[in-house]
Amino acid sequence: MTTSDPVGLLWDTLERYLEESPLDFTVDADRDFAVPRGSAVTWIRPVEWTDGQTIVRIWSITNAGVRVDGELTRFLAVESGKLELGGFSLDEARSSVLLGHTLLGDFLSRRELEEAVAAVASIADSYDEMIEARFGGRRFAEPGQAPPPGGGPAPHALHQAVFNVLGLAAGIAAAVGAYALTGSIALPIYASLMALYLVARGFADVISDPQKVRRACYFLLMPALSTAILWGVYELWGRWWLAVLVGFVAGGALARLLAPRVFPRIHEEEMEDTVRRMEGM
Repeated sequence: MTTSDPVGLLWDTLERYLEESPLDFTVDADRDFAVPRGSAVTWIRPVEWTDGQTIVRIWSITNAGVRVDGELTRFLAVESGKLELGGFSLDEARSSVLLGHTLLGDFLSRRELEEAVAAVASIADSYDEMIEARFGGRRFAEPGQAPPPGGGPAPHALHQAVFNVLGLAAGIAAAVGAYALTGSIALPIYASLMALYLVARGFADVISDPQKVRRACYFLLMPALSTAILWGVYELWGRWWLAVLVGFVAGGALARLLAPRVFPRIHEEEMEDTVRRMEGM
C-alpha cells in the first residue's frame, strides 16, 4: 500500500533502493534513513521542493560540540572548495559540523543514490578525526540524534510530548463515554487504553511518517481486530468483562501474528521504538 504524496512515493523508492543495495541502514524516529560507516553516520531524507518536485537530502554530522570561531569557518570554506561532491556547513546553535549533498528526487536512480551516500559517508569519515583534533568536540556517531539539515530543533520529542497529553485526554474522554453508554467498568478501561494507544503512540508516529496511510493501517490493526472480537463475544454472551478480556487477548495475539507479515518494515521500526522507550524510562 502506497501513497500518492510525492514525498511519500519518494520515501518508498528510497526504501526499495536501499533494500536492494549492499548498504546497511535503519530508519530513525524522524523517518530518516540512517547509514552508518566507520565513525560517521549518513542520513537520507526525501523533501518536497517546488511545483510538486522533490529532492533527496543526504547529510552527515561529522562533529558536535566543536569550538566555533573564525578559524573553523575558514577551514570549512576552504575544504568545501576542494570537494568534488557535497560541502560543509556549520550549525552554530549546536556547535556541529555537517557535510551535505542534494539529489533530484524525480530522476533518482539506485546507482546515483548509492554513489552519493557512499561518497558523503567516506568524506565525513575521513574528516571527523581531523576536525576533532583541531577544533575539539567529539565525533558524531549516534543515528537517532540527527537534527534536520541546516539546523532547527529536532521535532520528535516535542510532538511526542504533545501527543502524550492528547492521548491522555482522549483516553479519559473515551472512558467517560463508554461508562455513560454501558455502565460497565471493563469497557471504559478498554476504551481508554485503545484511545491512548491510537493517539499517543499511533497518531504521533503517523504524523511524522511520509507513508502515513500504511503506518495508520498498522496502528489500526490491533484495535480493529480486538474491537471486532469484543463485539462478537458480547453479542454471544452479553458480558462486557468477558468481551473485553477475550478482545484484548485474541485481538492482540492476531495483531502480533499479522503485523510482521503485512507491515514487516514498520513492525520492525515500532519494536525498536518500543525498546528505546523502555530503556528511557
